[in-house]
Amino acid sequence: MKREIEIVRHGVIVESEHILGNFNWPSIARMADGTLAMVCSGERYEHIDPFGKVVICYSKDEGKTWTCPATVIDTLLDDRDAGVVCWKDKLIVTSFNNSRAFQNRCLEIYNHSENRKNFFRSYMNYITDEYEAKHLGSMVVISKDAGYTFGEVHYAPVMSPHGMAVMNDGRLLYIGSPFLSPEEVKERKICYSISENGIDWSESKELFPDTGERDKNWMERKQSYFCEPHALCLPSGRILIGLREEVPEKHFNVWMAHSDDGMKTVSDPVKVTAGSPPHLFYHSTGVVILTYGFRNAPYGQRVRISEDDGTTFGEEIVLRNDGIDWDLGYPATAELADGSLISVYYQRTAKQKRNNSICYTVWKFR
Repeated sequence: MKREIEIVRHGVIVESEHILGNFNWPSIARMADGTLAMVCSGERYEHIDPFGKVVICYSKDEGKTWTCPATVIDTLLDDRDAGVVCWKDKLIVTSFNNSRAFQNRCLEIYNHSENRKNFFRSYMNYITDEYEAKHLGSMVVISKDAGYTFGEVHYAPVMSPHGMAVMNDGRLLYIGSPFLSPEEVKERKICYSISENGIDWSESKELFPDTGERDKNWMERKQSYFCEPHALCLPSGRILIGLREEVPEKHFNVWMAHSDDGMKTVSDPVKVTAGSPPHLFYHSTGVVILTYGFRNAPYGQRVRISEDDGTTFGEEIVLRNDGIDWDLGYPATAELADGSLISVYYQRTAKQKRNNSICYTVWKFR
């Protein structure tokens, strides 16, 4: 079944042609007072560079206007994909960064000019081994005053672009990739950890451990692997887990798993659609909304709807398909006061020469 939707409007939250005016990988949440909070990695040079920081924008008029971006996390390392969740009376923002070694490898892999390499390296020369050892990781900051100020950076054992989920018992669930060394990351595990305060986390557990008992047919996927998961805790008690399948040659798929017993057991994942990474949202009408980017032409942002707690998803719905190139996506969705929806994502606008913007689409069910 394909739900019919109506596009209310497209818009832009933040757009810049400054040399460090690239904004990518957003998330969104609606706060207790109705304010919308959008976080992303901003003030970057490009897709991979050492300059990124996490910024936040607010809207108090249902997404019509937005504040200028304010810095939330800014280490000397590349602070990347930002997640956000409202938890009790707090706002929690997550991010992660990468090492100088990773940055230097990318300088050699990508076709950068010598001037650009020198630009990046001159910045990284300021970063000491001691600084990197202290600040490298999966970061968590918490605001206790509705986003006006954020506390010190804490670290979680896993990382994922859209951050954590709130369980029905009030605890926080974070499903992601372990923050490991480049050598260890090759194992490509998906793990989860649970916290009662967003600061202290349980020892992470692997989501799909090789016990010798699980049917492994689903794992034979042309040397692909799972990454960038997002979890949603439903009123029924089910925990949905969306997974990005990374396939060679820049092809991505969304897979879905679930747990009906509080993460004691997790189902085998099932492929849902092309595109990625997934963001899951529960609408007031009781449907689950899966939003994801689509990096094959026509490039853009897409949606699928589930009416049975994520057991099945309906036909694909296109929010927009006017992307200029593949470098876009990571949509995330929140509900507005009238039941309509707002999805935020990044892509380059028609008037931009090189930078990406944070854009949004307001839409509703017919």
